[in-house]
Amino acid sequence: MPEIVLTSPVERARSLTGAGAPEDAIALLRPALAKGDPAVRQAMVDALVASATKLTSSYNWTQVARRAREALALTTPPESSRGAHGLLGDALAAQGDASGAVAEYQRALAETPRDARLKRHLMRARRQLQPAPERPPAEAAASAPSQPAAE
Repeated sequence: MPEIVLTSPVERARSLTGAGAPEDAIALLRPALAKGDPAVRQAMVDALVASATKLTSSYNWTQVARRAREALALTTPPESSRGAHGLLGDALAAQGDASGAVAEYQRALAETPRDARLKRHLMRARRQLQPAPERPPAEAAASAPSQPAAE
């Protein structure tokens, strides 16, 4: 007779997340989350971040932001966001909120200061915040289309 091994929701959720099914892990963990078990909370953060990461490939930035915010709501400052700040920064940047993106990238870099991708994205978001340089009037006039000569 085969041995029946009971697995906890956390173990099953981690297995589902690792197998590329974070939505199933989230559904499994939601009922257990209310009990306040820190292991369930951490597994939920991992599943939410995995779900948001998966959603980036479909450019569903509203859902990416939603998942990232939900993951961040489950973490406390000394804990790592497990990538949620960077994902939220990506979503905000894609939605045109450069100042929000800068703030999230800075939070993400506080957790992982050597992440080159985050540094590039932060620089890009900062550039979006800078006003476009004004051209001097002489340069603007010189580049204006010339009028056809009167005949």
